[in-house]
Amino acid sequence: MKNFYAFLDIVIAEIVPQKLQTLLISEKLKSMKGNISFYSTEGHKSFKIQSQLKTKIDEKPNVKGFAFYSLLQFCYNNELNINLLKTMIKNYDCVFVRENLIMNKINFKDKKFELKSFSYTHQSLIDNLKINFKKIY
Repeated sequence: MKNFYAFLDIVIAEIVPQKLQTLLISEKLKSMKGNISFYSTEGHKSFKIQSQLKTKIDEKPNVKGFAFYSLLQFCYNNELNINLLKTMIKNYDCVFVRENLIMNKINFKDKKFELKSFSYTHQSLIDNLKINFKKIY
């Protein structure tokens, strides 16, 4: 079994609760012969800069990769955080359940256009999620 570190999306939790995100990530990983070994989320003040995720990557956990509910999590600071993704895929696979996307150092270059256009094509959704998140917290 391949172990993954799941990182849940705190911003979309009102729409897709964390329990459901965990279940969806777990099911996706099972289909890949993987499982969640641990999970976490960003805080209310760190979701834009992803400092919790950066800290976890710096710890170099012994996992196959990181699993996320959505690539949206990398877009909350006004553009796709491509540099963080580049850092991650050097050592880890990245699974994005909502988009049915699996990235690693082998296929990352092939996915660059898709990644660069993602935040642009999803901008209104990202903006609405951030506005509603601020209303709640």
